[in-house]
Amino acid sequence: MPSPTVTAVASISPSAAPCITSLGLAYEPDGGNGGSLHGVQFVHFEDNNQNLCGTNAGSAPAVVSFASSVGALAFSPGATEAIALLANGSGGYSLAQDVFGATVGALTPAGTPYDLSVQPSPAPSASPVNAPLIPDGTSATIIGGDAGFSGVALVAGPGAAPNALVGLTSLDNAPPQYGQSVPFDGTTYKIAPTSGPRSIVKLSGFLSNSTATVLARGPASLLSFALTLVSTGYQLNAVAEDTNLGSKATLRGAGALAFSPADPTRAVVGGTSAGPSNRLTLVTGLPNAITEASTVDLPGATVIRSVAISTNGSYAAAATDAGIYIASGVNSQLTLVTTPFGGAAAAAGANALPYTNCNGAAATLANVYGVGFSFGSVPGTGGQYLVALGSSNPAPTGCRYPASVVAVPFDTTNGGTPSPAPSIAPSPGTSPTANPARFVQNNVVAPPANADYFIVR
Repeated sequence: MPSPTVTAVASISPSAAPCITSLGLAYEPDGGNGGSLHGVQFVHFEDNNQNLCGTNAGSAPAVVSFASSVGALAFSPGATEAIALLANGSGGYSLAQDVFGATVGALTPAGTPYDLSVQPSPAPSASPVNAPLIPDGTSATIIGGDAGFSGVALVAGPGAAPNALVGLTSLDNAPPQYGQSVPFDGTTYKIAPTSGPRSIVKLSGFLSNSTATVLARGPASLLSFALTLVSTGYQLNAVAEDTNLGSKATLRGAGALAFSPADPTRAVVGGTSAGPSNRLTLVTGLPNAITEASTVDLPGATVIRSVAISTNGSYAAAATDAGIYIASGVNSQLTLVTTPFGGAAAAAGANALPYTNCNGAAATLANVYGVGFSFGSVPGTGGQYLVALGSSNPAPTGCRYPASVVAVPFDTTNGGTPSPAPSIAPSPGTSPTANPARFVQNNVVAPPANADYFIVR
């Protein structure tokens, strides 16, 4: 491809100046569920000293407005480049728009979107002449885009014709341009993948040999591409497929899969093609193999919506309709952590984080849509923050939007919460202030079914 204890929450003051521009941010696109809100809500949960920000249970998050509803949002690894998929007039998310300012958390839509549902003009010079068309883009990922490498966005959609990923260039010089396509049935590939649509695309970190993995997931299979750097940019070769690790349903966004930040040859996948939807599978050997190294079935008939892995590559968090489950052994063999640290949910082993809802009432985050880990660490603990998007069950009424973002310290050595939380350093002449035990932001849009658009940075 060419380069081109809930009480603590209620006692915290509203978010102050140190968290207006801050280290930890979470993003949630409206996904068509925002009513008049067309754009991306963003939440500052961690300040520049790596402490949790203050909480205001009645506040609403800030919003970056776009011309139409926003679905999938993707950042390059260092966030120097970003792209958003916007709704077209027919309801599909085919409008790919460059987004500037992601490195400082100030998203700014830039230029005219590129319409994935129509042929580019002028026509691409590479063969085939016609570019694949995607009437509804469901997922995107960005290769490169940092440290001098030109960024290329890969976009997936279940209605792509022919079945392929579409590559877009010019991510830092709006508008995006058609680059080249990555077909699912290329004749020169190492393997001959099964046919069928794939709605999810995700990039791993790079290995020391400048190789990375691009996973494309559809209802029937998981396909692995080996990505290498070549003189003309990026080259992808389909090298492995697992017909057991499809998504069953057509998913949007991150697709209930996550790569280990510590070892890009490992990933955790939620759900299966035709079997259990409550199964976590550790896969190893990427990109050249998809080896199902170990599995964990979560209790009950829960559905895994989102997966994240701690930065040390040890723990996986799974967002479900019963709460958050934690599994250890991403770097060895998956084992379910069965002692909840955030309040026991209805299902054994699940964590339903206590929080204060938008009405000021105590609640638990029992219905979780998305989950992530902060990039920064918890001061004095060696852990990091676990950040979740969800709601109580049933969801609170009387709120502008029903979901909330909740962040808590997470111990990456035992899968629990570090204690005690450190104190925030006082200003001269003032007393120390206790670091909040958790952060809460209410009035967040809940995503549509089968969508995981939640991003934590």
